Amino acid sequence: MGTPTSQIVLPFAQRTPRYDREHFIVSQSNEAAWRAGKQWLASKEYALIIAGPACSGKTHLAHVLAHAQLGAGDGDDYTQSPIVLFDDLPVDDPRELLMMLAEVDQSDQRAILTGEGRPRSWACGLPDLETRLEAMPRASLEEPDEALLRAVMTKMFSDRQLAVDKKIIDYTAQRISRTFAAVDAFVAAADDLMLKEKKNLTKPLVRLVLDNLSEGSVIA
Repeated sequence: MGTPTSQIVLPFAQRTPRYDREHFIVSQSNEAAWRAGKQWLASKEYALIIAGPACSGKTHLAHVLAHAQLGAGDGDDYTQSPIVLFDDLPVDDPRELLMMLAEVDQSDQRAILTGEGRPRSWACGLPDLETRLEAMPRASLEEPDEALLRAVMTKMFSDRQLAVDKKIIDYTAQRISRTFAAVDAFVAAADDLMLKEKKNLTKPLVRLVLDNLSEGSVIA
């Protein structure tokens, strides 16, 4: 017996996030981190830590800074940047990270490290790595304020090539937890539902998505 058409899951290509400066939205909740990143670029420090909660824009900010260091025009190709990105720390082997940081420090390159929680914890108890991490300048990202929450939600839909009415964005923002992780989960689920229903995002669909996401991570 064949699989009912309504249950077929089509293989769609994964959309690549846009990490250019134009799409890095600066507001009150991340302005200090943005300033810290720019100050680091102008300094002689070899490494920068970008710390913050999940989906807070750490990788995006790192790419924007790498792009600025390269001095290129708009675009998303950072492969020639003199900045080495250590994303989503901690790593499985802190000794390897320590060795790589020492190599960067002795070279013409620079490093950006991103992760959640306290950077000291990324050392996994390795004293020499703890010392290096504690000595690095830091850009700390926070959970979004209301303006940034709406802007990030709009950007995430745009990255998926989805146009969503501003009134729907406002409606959703009033009903979702003020976290980037919650917005990320909502946008992904809404995209799937819109595809399945072949409809634009409406208030009833918003309520349906929120009802089907875990209460602890999404519902305010």
